[in-house]
Amino acid sequence: MSSIYDAVCDSKFVEELHQTDAKEFWARAIALLEQLCRSMPVEGLLFTHNPQILAHSNSLHKLQIWFFTPSSTALLATKSLPMQNTQTIRLSPNDEISKEWFCLIVTPPFSLLILASERSHSCIYSLHPEPLQKAIAVLKQRIHNPAQLALLSQQLK
Repeated sequence: MSSIYDAVCDSKFVEELHQTDAKEFWARAIALLEQLCRSMPVEGLLFTHNPQILAHSNSLHKLQIWFFTPSSTALLATKSLPMQNTQTIRLSPNDEISKEWFCLIVTPPFSLLILASERSHSCIYSLHPEPLQKAIAVLKQRIHNPAQLALLSQQLK
């Protein structure tokens, strides 16, 4: 299976930042997203590798959270999340996306992909539907539970 980076990096609708340290850009982008979510109600879907993304946002109870992790200990951190809105997808430790930091938020007014990859040492972001749909397709390949696949299909409508 491919990584999210492989699926979206060649799109003309993504910006890839090489000159900025990827971790620094990642932290700033997530902080800005958290600030946005605190200033307005946000309803929709959140796909991430990190259960603490947007943990201090007022919008968490209105987001359907899809948490992808190779680590069973990372699942303990989901206690801060509204469990009725959280789906956890266990990745194999050698899965390509387990080496990526990603936050994909899909809401009626806006959608955003932020991705930092160890392989590229860069950070990608996009607001365009094409790379976001590619990223969702890559994530859907990791969901093997039929009930979760049906739920995601319903939520994406």
